[in-house]
Amino acid sequence: MYEFSKDKILWKGKTLKGADASSFESLSPTIGRDATSIYVNGKIAKVDKQSFEVLSNSYARDREAVYLIMETKLKPVKNANPATFVAIGDCFGRDSTSAFFRTSKMRLNKGCNPENLKSLGHVYATDGVSLFFGTERHAWPDDLDASGPEIKLKWFCDNEVNLPILTLTDGQTCWVAIYHNGQRWWECQGAGFETLAPLAFDNDSTWNASYVRDDNNIWFYGASIAGANPAKVYMFGQDMLSNGNQIWHGDRLIAQKASDISYICHYSTYNPDYLSGPLVHQGNQLVVHDLEKGPQILAQTRGMAERLDQTSFDEILTSSLREIYSTLLAIICHLPPIVNTPGDIGQKLQENPQHYIKPDTLPDFQAKLHSDGQIELTLSDGTILQQPLSCWYTLGCHLCCMALKREPMFLPYPPVGTMLPNSVDMHLLLMKRHRSAFWNLTSAALRHGHEQEARILAHFCFSLALGHIQLDAEMLQELVEIPRELMSNFQYDMAHHAFEVTTNLAVGRLILRDRWLEAEDFRDRIDVIDTLHGAILETDKIGIFYQEIIPQLMARYGCEPLPAVREHLAMTLEAALIRGQVDGEVSHKFHNEAMLPIIEFCIANGINTYFNRARLAETLWALDRDMEANTMSETLIADIGEDAHLPGVYCHRHIYRTPRLWFLRGKTDIAYRKADLATHEKRLAALEADYDMLIARYGEKSSQWDEMKDIKADIGRYKDAITSE
Repeated sequence: MYEFSKDKILWKGKTLKGADASSFESLSPTIGRDATSIYVNGKIAKVDKQSFEVLSNSYARDREAVYLIMETKLKPVKNANPATFVAIGDCFGRDSTSAFFRTSKMRLNKGCNPENLKSLGHVYATDGVSLFFGTERHAWPDDLDASGPEIKLKWFCDNEVNLPILTLTDGQTCWVAIYHNGQRWWECQGAGFETLAPLAFDNDSTWNASYVRDDNNIWFYGASIAGANPAKVYMFGQDMLSNGNQIWHGDRLIAQKASDISYICHYSTYNPDYLSGPLVHQGNQLVVHDLEKGPQILAQTRGMAERLDQTSFDEILTSSLREIYSTLLAIICHLPPIVNTPGDIGQKLQENPQHYIKPDTLPDFQAKLHSDGQIELTLSDGTILQQPLSCWYTLGCHLCCMALKREPMFLPYPPVGTMLPNSVDMHLLLMKRHRSAFWNLTSAALRHGHEQEARILAHFCFSLALGHIQLDAEMLQELVEIPRELMSNFQYDMAHHAFEVTTNLAVGRLILRDRWLEAEDFRDRIDVIDTLHGAILETDKIGIFYQEIIPQLMARYGCEPLPAVREHLAMTLEAALIRGQVDGEVSHKFHNEAMLPIIEFCIANGINTYFNRARLAETLWALDRDMEANTMSETLIADIGEDAHLPGVYCHRHIYRTPRLWFLRGKTDIAYRKADLATHEKRLAALEADYDMLIARYGEKSSQWDEMKDIKADIGRYKDAITSE
């Protein structure tokens, strides 16, 4: 925008050099003129000043050319005659021989000439025969006189690539065009054009709408819906409408009450009859409502609910957890956290499950669920472990640690990716692999009065773990046995989808500013924590996160009422430490002072305890607290053993076969922290001495270990870096 400031002209707040304020006038947001020049985007344009004129928001001309007004420049329109050119609406134009959409020539219908072109608004026009969407030609309704003066068009999205839903009137009749369906135009008898609009799940996205309404009526592809009040109806599911008491599929009223039907979204079904339509839980059946074939039953209950009620819940709990924890123990033993991502683990288990999973290695236990929703595992040696039912993952980590003779701790498995890596991935991997066990456990929990725990499990099982998949016959039969009260958990609109920010730091600040960590709905809290987890792993501003975001997460951990949500806060704190270590390893940016309280917090709360004790020693060395670091490292080695393996700082790194190798790796990473040359030389000498001592301890063959070769190469790179200064 151009601004006047006393005797100056400003463009974006800066003085426009050479502009004559006394004669300057603004012709558009980006174009201005004074007595001697034309300015575009704050720069003098190479046009004929005397003949230059702005014709519309899209077009300008001088005696030499017609120009498309773009955001940063004027682009000549090839073959347009400036002498006869006329702008039509915002985006169209014509000269004596041709019609144009922006810079492109249009192919009008035979018998039509440029003078027939009429703008209908935005990127829509007609030549009296066809509808133009930019340069694309589309048919009008049959028998419409498109050259009539009363033609009006409305569109419900400004997308210029795919044709959105349109409404049309010729002054007498109204039509709707829904282009995702085979037929293009439907007449809506008696409709009022001014209020005729699509009815969709989300008013901001009407692409898949099949219903339209005005003030008085509802239509489904042109068929009027008898008894439906447009002021009270809402979308119940794809091609389904409800007023709270009744449900319509298409234009047909379903006999059952709305309270007896649950819509199952984000799923498709495989069946040999090629049925297509919304899937609902209806009475004791799963039904697909096919527009052509009507309702088709896909599954019906077989009394599973009664059998579950007659069976001891503790038996179901014990057998389900044994199955799940056998897999978890195999993962922790063979595919330890941090260096192995959930994606890698899922692929390896899929390819060769027998290689990893050996159920007889899991400690024997009996499970019992108390009235407060706490699972109690009693091991054969009398040891008792407890966690809420929804914290089955933490309980499994503790059990597996006991099996490996470690102290109980929470073991995070951070994923990797460029689209906000999710904190829930490990949970979902196990839920997908043991679907039947989790579904039975969730159903039984609800039937035995543990509604809160059941709903948390159901959110993971039905909304997060199985979205957008194809349900086969076995899954459908299991699904129909799920209590209908849990069916609402299939539908959840993720909170972060509404965030209108584009950077990782902005996401973190928005979540804190709008108090999302305190959201009433636990699903929203899990979603925004999951979003923060990804933002932290992806950010290049982890130092600011340490100052502004992470302290709030630690504070929330202490007051979060649901332990299941705390699991994901723990994952996110782990992500913050990973990001800090990666910054040190890759970019030589060190955040050890900021990381120290996070590490201590995680140790105090049983989060990846052994690894965080190793991190603590590395951090103390980085802070030049060598005596404390030495004590910490030796104490850890005494607790976990000289041969305990420790993973690298993130995915796809080495697993270090002894803690001492891991510590030398860390000392090499942190050696780059700022110091004078003499200090760097002392650090180098210490690293070389430590390396030689490890070779002496483990034998000459250890020099060929992959991690030792990497450490030696890193020491060499450090030496080159300090000698080149």
